[in-house]
Amino acid sequence: MEYGLRHFAPGYVALAVAITASWAAPAQTPRDPAAIVQSQENRSAELAAVWLDNSDARVRAWGAYLAQRDHRRELLPKLIHLSEAYPAKPGSLPGSTERDDHDAMLGVLDAILQLGGRVPLEKAAMLYPEFPTQSLIFLSHGDPEADHFLLDIFREESQRTGAWLAAGNMLMNRKPPGFAAAILGTLTVEAHIRVIDKGSGAVPGGGSGGSCSSGLPGPRTGWPIVGNYYTTGRDRYFPGNAGGGLLANGADPSFYVRVVGAADPEGSRDERRCDPKPDRNLLREHFLGRLAGEPQGNASVQSSVAQTITWQDDAQYLRDLRAFVNEQQSLFESLSRKLMEAGLLSPEERAAARPSLEVRIYDERSERSSILPVLRDAGSGVKISAAARMPPAQ
Repeated sequence: MEYGLRHFAPGYVALAVAITASWAAPAQTPRDPAAIVQSQENRSAELAAVWLDNSDARVRAWGAYLAQRDHRRELLPKLIHLSEAYPAKPGSLPGSTERDDHDAMLGVLDAILQLGGRVPLEKAAMLYPEFPTQSLIFLSHGDPEADHFLLDIFREESQRTGAWLAAGNMLMNRKPPGFAAAILGTLTVEAHIRVIDKGSGAVPGGGSGGSCSSGLPGPRTGWPIVGNYYTTGRDRYFPGNAGGGLLANGADPSFYVRVVGAADPEGSRDERRCDPKPDRNLLREHFLGRLAGEPQGNASVQSSVAQTITWQDDAQYLRDLRAFVNEQQSLFESLSRKLMEAGLLSPEERAAARPSLEVRIYDERSERSSILPVLRDAGSGVKISAAARMPPAQ
């Protein structure tokens, strides 16, 4: 596939014929191999420049491929211009002209990244809906001007958790106004409360595991291979990857991988289908703990908590349940005060940005003829519901 240019490009056919003819020249006039290779490379650069200007998306894709393959950094301005002119679109693309343009732009962005180029911040942000990982790589170079683009991604991204995490890790470097509130106000603490008889033991937890694999489809006929980019929480690379690196460090570091092959038809995904989906509330817990200067792994507000209430009667149960809810609300207040005192949360944000508390009650009493009473006036942002079975321990 890599060397299939002459199957569709007359210019490359002519080049191949010329080189063959030079090899067939009489022995008394040998040509220097270095000169032949240099001539071929020069011709390749000329083809890449011409093809990048072509109106056909497939031809542009080959131009980007040649520019990247042959390290033609002098073509970076042309590649960057193509990226700036591209109207990024969110969502999956149909098998049409839009798909062709998308696949060609994958090659253009891959070439820019592999050649060490930069796309202007505003354009990098505009590319995000269709090329999230590439956009984040361009936004990850430490420019303070990128913070408001990253904050928009962090606030609005509801589907791509890997990209959301990467944006958050980048924002942790400078902690711009609004960042702490964006985390605190969207945190949901899940509380699991077992109600048991006196003398009952703990219910052992379980876990599950598994593995999966994913791959790209076969190459599109007549198209070059390309580097597809994905975010990941893993700092190792898998077969088929040609590289990658750290996007942003943190309690939960963000990495990216570059998988070389056919253009991914779901290229607007930020993660490979195989990668596990992180728990956003746990990630928010880690963000808040670091913002508050708390020891890693010992955050004052945790995204998942468990409690056991030993049953005696209705009044005692309601007292214990209310005490638990009040304790969580007190932890919320203490954390928001820490953030405000650190200058990361304004008084207005502190009043508006409050975590939610979802309490699930598991009635494990041997005698359940009486229904557990309902706690009234638990407070704003508190939801209490009954659940059938305690989730397995992780």
